[in-house]
Amino acid sequence: MRSTHSYNLAVERVQTVLFWTGALALCGALVAILSYLTVGAVGFLGHHDLFGVLFNARWAPTDGQYGMGLFFLGSAVVAGLALLLVVPLGLGLAVWGQANLQPRGRERLGVYLTALSAVPSVVWGWWGLTAVVPLLRTLTGGPGYSLMAGGVVVGVMLFPTFAQLTLQALCEVPESWVEGSWALGASSDQTLLGIILPAAAEGIRRALWIALARALGETIAVQMVVGGYAGRFWGVMAPGATVTSQLLTDLPLLPPGTVGHGALDLMAILLVVVMGLLTRWAGRRPGWR
Repeated sequence: MRSTHSYNLAVERVQTVLFWTGALALCGALVAILSYLTVGAVGFLGHHDLFGVLFNARWAPTDGQYGMGLFFLGSAVVAGLALLLVVPLGLGLAVWGQANLQPRGRERLGVYLTALSAVPSVVWGWWGLTAVVPLLRTLTGGPGYSLMAGGVVVGVMLFPTFAQLTLQALCEVPESWVEGSWALGASSDQTLLGIILPAAAEGIRRALWIALARALGETIAVQMVVGGYAGRFWGVMAPGATVTSQLLTDLPLLPPGTVGHGALDLMAILLVVVMGLLTRWAGRRPGWR
């Protein structure tokens, strides 16, 4: 008995050490990354106005122009298009699964969605490059590389994650509430709109924020299909650029210590702040401040 107790204590100590080691390493890496980005961003802001670069659409580092507005607009457009695709389809699949599948069927659907969520983004980007871009080129007569292509690819990428999180939220609604609604004479549609969706609204909201954060942070798949055009905004069917795609494009061209690299540091830290806020909102419960 004593040996078993000693063994359990030793395992608990090892788990505690591993936990705190991992937590400290993660915090240290986060502090190091943010410190590096902050130093570069502060150095850049010492010579440029923040609002001036955010509301300027001209990006020409060789001419001393560091307007970032076009990239943030591109990120917002791609994320918005992705959500317009993923929310109705993902919510529809989740509602169908909750209403028509037994618990084992829901579990199997969750496994399939998890498998789709694990597909690497470069594979989705390759699919967009070989399927979405040619399709848009045929339909519009344009180059095919566009913000729309980026939105479609990111939307398809996010679909399994959003659908799975939404399905989990719907399945957490107590069955007794649903049965009580039916007992009072409500139809299936009335039960869905009056009981199930309001009860699951918090989980659906969390899934939406997570999907938005991932849409804003996606890089490789967007870079492969968006076109990488850093000139003017010509519409969703025209080539464009996002914050992440431009960071990937210009990092090799603007070495550390240059003003342009400081501009990239500023873009990166602004993206980190936005995604941090979205993550906080996703984890916030009603009534939190």
